[in-house]
Amino acid sequence: MEGSPFQFSQERPAPSRCRRCGRDLEPIAVPVPGRPGQVRWIARVRCDCEIVEWEQRQTELQQTVTGASHQVSAGGLGDRFAASSLANFERRPGTEAALAEAEAFVRSFRERHGAGEGLLFTGPFGSGKTRLAAAVLNEVQERYQESVRGEVVPDLLQRLRTTYDPKAVDSEDKILQPLLRAALLLLDDIGAERVSEWVQERLFLVIDHRYRRRLPTLFTTNLHPQDLEERLGGRIVSRIVGMARLVRLSSEDYRFREHPGQSA
Repeated sequence: MEGSPFQFSQERPAPSRCRRCGRDLEPIAVPVPGRPGQVRWIARVRCDCEIVEWEQRQTELQQTVTGASHQVSAGGLGDRFAASSLANFERRPGTEAALAEAEAFVRSFRERHGAGEGLLFTGPFGSGKTRLAAAVLNEVQERYQESVRGEVVPDLLQRLRTTYDPKAVDSEDKILQPLLRAALLLLDDIGAERVSEWVQERLFLVIDHRYRRRLPTLFTTNLHPQDLEERLGGRIVSRIVGMARLVRLSSEDYRFREHPGQSA
């Protein structure tokens, strides 16, 4: 696949070796969508010893990070979505089933939280995915007084890149810590970012951390799940599919309805 950080192979490649512990890193088998029994192989990019060490650092940081644990953090999505709610979400053709799923998620959040079950909102540009996901985030915080967090993925990755500047105020761990702790996290516009090995590793660390701890996560994307796999790789998408129910929106561009005659 052009632009992918992984080299897919029909044949099982030889294992690589971890530079830290010397362990052989066996390649990962990724099922081929729509082709039962067929797999593609990709090389491991990170050893378990690195993941364990990273997660230990997160536990230590969690004990030192201060701030309001129940603060609404949808601000990362922009002021436009700060007041989003299920009550003010516009009901229109193509959103009915998605709205019903969102309402059911909020009603049963305690059970969803225990099971680690989230939602994956898909649909074309402007169909209302972010607005509906932000409404779920806000409703959960208001009803259950739980810690929530909303992040636009390309913006989040840009903030993480700035931590490598010697003059940076924030560290990578300080930025990631709230995402790992939140009772409900929204990763908006996943798949829109330019793919690189660095991007793959950061997204996997966050998503896998929440997957293992059964912490529910909301995702929005303009891509079909199969296209999302082609873009982000099987490791990440297998986690997303395993932790989030697919919710489709197919309505017309929300922004054209808000601003008729203007381009979005």
